[in-house]
Amino acid sequence: PSPLLKQLPQPSRTTNHPKPPPLTNLYSGHQELHTYKGMIAINIERKR
Repeated sequence: PSPLLKQLPQPSRTTNHPKPPPLTNLYSGHQELHTYKGMIAINIERKR
């Protein structure tokens, strides 16, 4: 790690940020976002 990273207080960094979600949750969330974007695109196309 770079010296800059070492200067940061480690405990506060770990407590302030929540744990990253498991890969499966991340993937399903990405899938939902993708379909949501697709729905928005379809709605925009319909309005034209």
